[in-house]
Amino acid sequence: MIFIVDSDPATRDALRFLLEDRGAAFGGICVRDRFLDRWSPSDADYVILDVDMPEMRSLDLIERMQAREAGFPSSS
Repeated sequence: MIFIVDSDPATRDALRFLLEDRGAAFGGICVRDRFLDRWSPSDADYVILDVDMPEMRSLDLIERMQAREAGFPSSS
């Protein structure tokens, strides 16, 4: 499954349209807070993450995902 985490609704919709057109399965399209509430490490094959989110830096979100044993490589 693919999750799209982006603060811009138009970007989220465009990415979803392009990927659905190619048969991708979606876990959801969301902003940061909703993503962290809905996601668990076993849920997603891919996460498309906005680099410039006003709510939280992308690296902070990745650190939270790592803390939930997501299997992401460490940034250090």
